[in-house]
Amino acid sequence: MSSFIGFIGKNEALNTTIKKLVPSPVFAFENQNLFICSAQSSSNIYFNSNTDSNSGWVSCGIGISSGDSPTIYKQQDWEHAFATNIDLHDDLNGHFAIVKWDHNTIELFTDQLGMRSIFIHQTNDFTLFTTRLDWLLQLVSQTSINWKLFGSNWLSLNPLSSSCFLDGIDRLAQGGYARISKSSVHLENKRWTPKPVQSSVESVKNSIKGFSLSALNTFSKTSLGLSGGLDSRVLFALLASQKRSDFDLYTFEVNDHPDVEFARRLNAFYNFEHNVIPIKSESSNQLLSELGEKTTRSMLASSIFNVDALKGYEQLGPLDANTIDGAFGEIGRRRFLRGLELKAHQVVTDKSISGLLPYLSANKGDIFNSDVIHEMKSGLFEELETEVNFMPDANKIGVGNWIDLFVIRSRVQNLPGLNQGFSDSTVIHIMPFLQPDLLNRFLSLPEVERSNAQIFRKIIREQAPSLTKIPLVKGNDIYPFWLKDLSSIVWVKAKRKLGLGYRNTQPIELISSLEEYIRDTFNSSSVVQQSFYDKSKIESIINRFFDNKESHLATQLGWLVSFESFRKLIP
Repeated sequence: MSSFIGFIGKNEALNTTIKKLVPSPVFAFENQNLFICSAQSSSNIYFNSNTDSNSGWVSCGIGISSGDSPTIYKQQDWEHAFATNIDLHDDLNGHFAIVKWDHNTIELFTDQLGMRSIFIHQTNDFTLFTTRLDWLLQLVSQTSINWKLFGSNWLSLNPLSSSCFLDGIDRLAQGGYARISKSSVHLENKRWTPKPVQSSVESVKNSIKGFSLSALNTFSKTSLGLSGGLDSRVLFALLASQKRSDFDLYTFEVNDHPDVEFARRLNAFYNFEHNVIPIKSESSNQLLSELGEKTTRSMLASSIFNVDALKGYEQLGPLDANTIDGAFGEIGRRRFLRGLELKAHQVVTDKSISGLLPYLSANKGDIFNSDVIHEMKSGLFEELETEVNFMPDANKIGVGNWIDLFVIRSRVQNLPGLNQGFSDSTVIHIMPFLQPDLLNRFLSLPEVERSNAQIFRKIIREQAPSLTKIPLVKGNDIYPFWLKDLSSIVWVKAKRKLGLGYRNTQPIELISSLEEYIRDTFNSSSVVQQSFYDKSKIESIINRFFDNKESHLATQLGWLVSFESFRKLIP
């Protein structure tokens, strides 16, 4: 697994416990005041140490060079980077968590976008650090949920900052840096800020191509995650046009989703090797047994509905794949929070917190008592206000760019970022659209050139025009390739009203299969005694779903089960 753990200070019991937690480390370093080890062997771990000088480093994840033909860092590249003191926050793409030490001083780094996190816990005797929150919770004597900081996690589309909502635990995420000695701890996160660069449609196309080919230019084989959507289709067009045989395709199959059918139709023009990988737990018991670890490692960014998807990368591992996918391509086509841009332009320019909240709100489950809800709402407002105050003036950079920058700062580190560690455990997993150099080019373009996915459609028409013949899949909806943004929204709404869209029944089926577990768990004394729950609300949701067949409550029950699974692991 692509993870590390260690501490500075002196504690024999902690040393022994960590060695039991990581029994066969691929790397370990120890002196009188310092202990560091990295987990079992992975293609995403690089390290070097000098026992004579008590110095060394460990990197988990990947680094990608800048330039027209970016390549993925290997051991010698990391060694050169540390020997020349490369600026890890300004001169490097990719996603990584790094620990570096010299004598009895530790430095910790996370990448520019916060795609990997490091969690830190301080005591009077030692400072503990690790890339895995689930490990940390097994070593911390006591912590609790900070409901104010938890507010954005539960009430918003995603958490909004680099904070950790558990008391006594700090988190390095976006642009993270910490310097730790026996007597002091300094840590900070740096919000990502785009660099103005000379950008054109052609330079953006070349940058997408460069990052898409980075794995092919570094390794002997690459697998592309192909769906029916637009973003992975762009990458497919670029790779297919190379006429190379050193890549194949994979598609995760979930509940007969149309992505599988349309990915097959796209590949029918080329006939590359295509692995369709079913991702479903063998049983409900297996799913529940893995839920605690998965929700904890992702800081509750993932729910029970995501566990199987996260496990998909474990199945890619045996294929010895280096993978790329089209995640977060929406930034390249000005698609995130489009309703906010169209309906509430003034809210953005005025930086109105109350005006922004409705566009960021989510309903994961009305399960907490009124005092907790009040505290969470207060925390969400304060956290949003803080993040918005750090944003530049929308009148100067444009409302669309303001929204995209806000999304990059808040969403990247807290959704794909918190889940990156799962794929890093088994494969080298690259998201070409989530590279700082490319994001700089996107945000330096006039907004009008990104709207309606003009660049993406142009790449597909130029590189693989046959792919324009196949409709697009967006979420659970299907619409013609030629439709623009607003017309596609109208098309999808019309199909939904006519009942013609794909209906994902997986959440309903999954929660239905857990009826006995849910009723037993939320009637148990260990749950009833938790003062933050509102028992009457929970009982109502359970009865309305199982007895009254109100299927829309499946999502809330899924988050309830996920939260309780996470909560039980808090010491």
